[in-house]
Amino acid sequence: MTQQGLLIGLPGSGKTTFVAALWHVIASQDVEGALALQILEAPVDHLNTLRSRWLRLEETHRTSSNAEDITPIHVTQGEEGATATIVIPDLAGESIQQDLIDRKWETTFAEYVCGSTGVLLFVHPERVDDSWAITDAIEIAGEEPQVEQSAGEESDSTEWHPAGVPTQVKLVDLIQLVADRIKRQRFRVAVVVSAWDLIDDQESPSAWLAKELPLLSQFLLSASRRLESRVYGVSAQGGELLKDGDRLKAVIKASERIQVVHDNSSVSHDITAPIRWALNVDEEEN
Repeated sequence: MTQQGLLIGLPGSGKTTFVAALWHVIASQDVEGALALQILEAPVDHLNTLRSRWLRLEETHRTSSNAEDITPIHVTQGEEGATATIVIPDLAGESIQQDLIDRKWETTFAEYVCGSTGVLLFVHPERVDDSWAITDAIEIAGEEPQVEQSAGEESDSTEWHPAGVPTQVKLVDLIQLVADRIKRQRFRVAVVVSAWDLIDDQESPSAWLAKELPLLSQFLLSASRRLESRVYGVSAQGGELLKDGDRLKAVIKASERIQVVHDNSSVSHDITAPIRWALNVDEEEN
């Protein structure tokens, strides 16, 4: 069985830290129920580097558009479980954002999208741009806003550019483009809200998405005939490096720093859970 997962998100959405923690859990096999490493067919130097930085509580530098790595990882679900080959390209958020602006994809990325069987869409709570004010939208449309302006006051309006589109509009656009290319008739999208430790209140991940990114949340619900979605809150590092460094260093087993939350489940350390669900690896979560 071959499953191919696609990690996508805008710049700073938390993909690289997620990959670092994911590789630690898969390689160490110290989290019960998590996907375990079976065999490797390619060098994993970049994954080992990310893992080392993650273990030392250092910043895991995000992927640059000139240094993207694609590594097939053969994993198994339990000692007697089914095996799967998961190809997870760590594509730079900058590349994806530029593709949205240019309205074209590199051939390699397009090929991986077509062959994907599940998608992980990353969102960072501190990387969400607000929507435009209605007065700005009216100005862009060529109408005069009904707002009085003091004599001599200069307007700070600027010419519209695709890069300034609100985060949730970009994400909906991205999912629509991916859905148009994926060959499977129906697929799964696991929305990963990164840095979940930054969310102060006790709301569920799906409730947070509905409140903070309502357009994306509503789109995922309305597209249920084409895709099935689920929202996870994930703290791949376990806290902020500067603020929570001492507490994180005191955790003996590094994998226990990881926090994974789903609406109907308790906190888990299994960072492979969103992948298992998105790729339908184990039958118990079907």
